Amino acid sequence: MRLLLILIVAVWGSGAVLAVVYTQGKGLDAHLSAAYLLLWPVAALILYFNDPAPLWLVVPATLGLIPWLLSGPHLWAIFQDPARSQPGRTIGVPNRYWLWSGVAAVVVGLVLEAFGA
Repeated sequence: MRLLLILIVAVWGSGAVLAVVYTQGKGLDAHLSAAYLLLWPVAALILYFNDPAPLWLVVPATLGLIPWLLSGPHLWAIFQDPARSQPGRTIGVPNRYWLWSGVAAVVVGLVLEAFGA
């Protein structure tokens, strides 16, 4: 099992580093997508290894998996057609969504923390 996990991390890390390299000369959205593809799992692992972490940090990090899953296909679409990058969006997700979903995730984490979940 440990070898399988190491293999998964190696493949993901290689792909994420290649994505960062291939964004040279691309737009800001491509850079942000590649950075999110690379850095979100690192942040999630840091929280995982610092167990117990407060829920107001864990809930947003866990919900960050959804845009992380979308960042790879979005980055590929930008590589295929740079015009797919739209202003006011990060990783293809509207900036207002990032703001309100981030606030909501922190509030949910605070509520769970308050009720001892």
